[in-house]
Amino acid sequence: MTARRWQQVEVIVQSALDIESGAERDRFVSDACAGDDELRREVKRLISAAAVADSFIESPAWEAGGLPNPAAETRIRDPLDGQLEGGAGPPEPADYSPPPVVERGVGSPSRPLARQRLGGMRPGAGYFGNIGWCDGAFLVTGWMLAPSPMQFSSFALYLNGRLARETKPKAVSWSKPKTLPPGVPWRFEFRLHQAAAEEIANFSRIEVLACAAEQPALKMATRFRHDLSTNVPTPPEELMFRVTGNKDGRQVKEAGLRCASEFLDALSHYRAPGSLRRLLDWGCGCGRVTVHLMDILSRYEGLEVCGCDIDPEAIAWGNEHVRPGHFSAIAPLPPTMWREANFDAVVSCSVFTHLTRAAQSAWLEEMRRIIAPGGLFLASVNSRFPDARIPAEGISDDRLDSMLDGIAPPGYYRGTFQTREYTVRRWSQYFNILDYIEHGLEGAQDLVVMRRPE
Repeated sequence: MTARRWQQVEVIVQSALDIESGAERDRFVSDACAGDDELRREVKRLISAAAVADSFIESPAWEAGGLPNPAAETRIRDPLDGQLEGGAGPPEPADYSPPPVVERGVGSPSRPLARQRLGGMRPGAGYFGNIGWCDGAFLVTGWMLAPSPMQFSSFALYLNGRLARETKPKAVSWSKPKTLPPGVPWRFEFRLHQAAAEEIANFSRIEVLACAAEQPALKMATRFRHDLSTNVPTPPEELMFRVTGNKDGRQVKEAGLRCASEFLDALSHYRAPGSLRRLLDWGCGCGRVTVHLMDILSRYEGLEVCGCDIDPEAIAWGNEHVRPGHFSAIAPLPPTMWREANFDAVVSCSVFTHLTRAAQSAWLEEMRRIIAPGGLFLASVNSRFPDARIPAEGISDDRLDSMLDGIAPPGYYRGTFQTREYTVRRWSQYFNILDYIEHGLEGAQDLVVMRRPE
């Protein structure tokens, strides 16, 4: 079985294992395999094997996937380091299969940690608070949700891949929002008094690992910029509020940096970033993510990063303050102005979360057109419904969102929620789905990694 075929099997199996009802699981497998008997047999074989494995944990989480023991000073690989430094590295073969590195993670909270595929560590639901210098110390704060019935025993901070500090979880002083999955949020705070400024360079990698029973369980990752205030322009409050609901410039820029880092982490498992020639941030707003993608990827000569959005005011601001000529206004519905196979990769932060199912289909078709064969499409979805009502078809797109009133056509902008099963079933009609990462974008939305068929 080729690596690409195995990735298809893997995504279907992982999605099927999240369905508790046997009858519903069988229906999902039948739809996902779409008459491919060989595919269906392999999927059912692996599902049966997984049911047997549920009764025990074979080994500690880090032994199962080559993860670092947080009690030892080990190094976590940065996807942009090593052979990618200064260039694209060797081209991948047609059946390229990514190595089992720490940044992978697609599991379900209901399954043992040792069974996470490729041993990858799942992202946790949570947010970073403060990252930076405070009273002579380097401070990293935030919180992460321990999904029921997991209990955190400690947090470990990795700075540029090396263990910097461990700490005990602290109780939060606020009530958990209803939109979060079941579990208990815990606060972390790290103060590095001995850290020297020169050791924390621009774009330093910040990773917080949550441990359960002293084994790595979940993680959050981002990067740190010394020049966030000086070299990253702050958009007008109105433009920031339209896309984030937040008017705090530093928080908006830090969140954009985290999203850019998460996009590149996921992308780098399937393609060396330096091999890209054109990358598009579709639905970029005022460029809160785009600006960091441009700066991080500036090490690769000849790589062009562009942004587009339906908000002409945001696009005009981006062209004036971020990078002239790299931002384009587009219509609410396709087609766009770009030729076929124009981009090697497209990323999209919280766009499908505001589209009806019909608009999603139209844009999936357009993305398939403008992405080159073999190119990647990374897009976020919201799978956590705000109430217990989940429609039978697996998507709720009837909630109107007024945030873009006067910019989007009446009734266009929605608050859309969709199950993992719906996303895999429908989107696989347009792309090969390589990965579905729960909490994969900013600790809140799920990240879907897709490849344009050859």
